[in-house]
Amino acid sequence: MNPYARAHAPQTCLSACSSTAAHEISIAAGRRIVNSFLQKLARRARAFCRHTKRSMKRIVATICALTALLAAGCGLFRYRELPADTARLPKRAVVAGQAVGGLTIGEARERLLSAWQAPQYRLLLPDGAETVDARTLGVYADVDAALLLAMNGEAAEALPLAVDTAALRAGAAEFAARHNCKARDAAAVYRPGAAEPFAFTGERTGVTVDEDALCQAVLRAVGQGQTRIEAPCSVQEPALTEEALRARHRLLGTFTTSFAKSPHNAENRVFNIRKAAAAIDGTVLAPGETFDCNAVLGDRNEQNGWRMAAGIRNGRYVQEYGGGVCQVSSTLFNAVLLADLTITERHPHSWPMGYVDIGRDATISTGGKNFRFVNSTAAPLTVSAVVDGEAQTLTVSLYGEPALPDGQYVEVVSERTGTLPALPDEVLLDESLPAGTRVVEREGRQGRTARTVKRYYAANGTLLREETVYEDTYRSIAARIYVSTDLYAEETAAAAAPAG
Repeated sequence: MNPYARAHAPQTCLSACSSTAAHEISIAAGRRIVNSFLQKLARRARAFCRHTKRSMKRIVATICALTALLAAGCGLFRYRELPADTARLPKRAVVAGQAVGGLTIGEARERLLSAWQAPQYRLLLPDGAETVDARTLGVYADVDAALLLAMNGEAAEALPLAVDTAALRAGAAEFAARHNCKARDAAAVYRPGAAEPFAFTGERTGVTVDEDALCQAVLRAVGQGQTRIEAPCSVQEPALTEEALRARHRLLGTFTTSFAKSPHNAENRVFNIRKAAAAIDGTVLAPGETFDCNAVLGDRNEQNGWRMAAGIRNGRYVQEYGGGVCQVSSTLFNAVLLADLTITERHPHSWPMGYVDIGRDATISTGGKNFRFVNSTAAPLTVSAVVDGEAQTLTVSLYGEPALPDGQYVEVVSERTGTLPALPDEVLLDESLPAGTRVVEREGRQGRTARTVKRYYAANGTLLREETVYEDTYRSIAARIYVSTDLYAEETAAAAAPAG
C-alpha cells in the first residue's frame, strides 16, 4: 500500500484510492483490464473456431454474452486486493518506465516512490501566482493502483494521481490564509521638514480565496492532467489609489519670510516664531473646514509657554507674550493667497512690516484680531510650517488638491498707492522728569495706503484676469513725547507749528 495514502487515509481519490484492506482502482484501469481480457478472449475464440469448425455465430453469441456479463459485473471489479508486499511482480512488468519485473510489491513500491517527481501546480491569483508542490495539495502518486495493473499483466505508462481530500482541504486553507487580505486604501504620512514632505503607502486589492471552489479546481486539474489552476476568489478594489492620493497632495502655495534681522529681544521673538510654526505644522483641514489661527495657537501667555518679545499695541512696540507670532500668521496669509483659498478674516498691522511687502501682512492678537481661512477645495488640506535655523527663515506651504483648473496659477503683487498726512506730535508734561529731559514714548509714523492684487495665469503663462483682493490703510500715528517742566512750553510750541 502507498505509504502516503496510508498516512493520510484518503476519503476521495481521482484515479485510485487505498484503504487498509483494499485498493480502489480507477475506472480507466478497470476498463483497460476488461479490454485486455476481451481481446485475449477474442483471439482464443478465433483459434477455437478454426480447430472445431463450429458455427461462428455460436461463438459470437457466446462472446457477446460474456461481454455483457463482464460489463454488468464491472462494478464488482472496482475493489481488488493487492497481494502482500512479499508477492513478486511478473517478470516483464513495467510501471511508469521503471522495470519492476521480479521485484516484490514492497521493493517495487519503494523504487517507484523514490523515482516519482511530484508535479508543481501554478495557482493563479488576480495580482500574481504561487507555485505549490503537489503534496501540499494532497496530490500523491497512487503506486499501488499502478502495481495492481502490473499484477494483472498491464503496463502503466505513468503513475496515476490520487487526491487526499483532507490534505487538499488543509492545503487550500493554508493557501487562502497566505493570500486572503482586506482591501487597503493608499495612505500619506506627513513628514515635517523632510525634502519630500509626504511618504506614500500604496493601495492594496482585497482578495478572498474560495477554499471549496479551489478544492474542486484542483480535483479537475489533476483529473485533466493540468498544472495551471485559476484560484477562485473574490476581489475588493480599494477606494483610494496612490495615484489619486498623490493628486490630492500637490503643492498649492508656499511662502518664505526671514527673521534674520529681528529686533527687540530677538532670541525670544525667534522662540515664539518656532513655537507658533510648530503649532500649525501638520494641521489637516477637511473640505469646507475653517483654519482659525488664534484657536490653533491658543492664548499667548506665560502659562502656555510663550516668551516676552516685541509686539505692537496702541501704535507702539511693547514687550508682550507671544511677540513675533504675527510673522507666522503673515507668512501663512501669503501662502493662502497663492493657493487661492477663501479668506474669511484678515487685518493689516498698524504700519507695514519689514518681513513682507506692504499689504501682505496679517496681524493677530489674543482675544482680538484673527486670521482665518477656509479649505475651499474638494480634498483635505495640509499646512506645513518649517523653520530653518541656519538660514533664519520661516516657510509655510499648503498641500492638497488645486482649486484652480489644471495648470493655472496665481501671482500676488502689492504696491503702495498713497501717503497720508503726518500728524503733529503729542507733547505731554511729566513733572517728575529731571530738567532738560525729553522721552519719546511712541514714534510718529506717516500713514500709507496699499493695494494687493491677484493675477491669474494659464499654464502657458497667458494672463487670464486680474483682481484686487485688498486695499489697506496704514493710518498715520502721532509721536507721543514726555518732557520735563522746563521743556514743556518749548516742545508744545514746536509740536503745534505747521509742518514745512
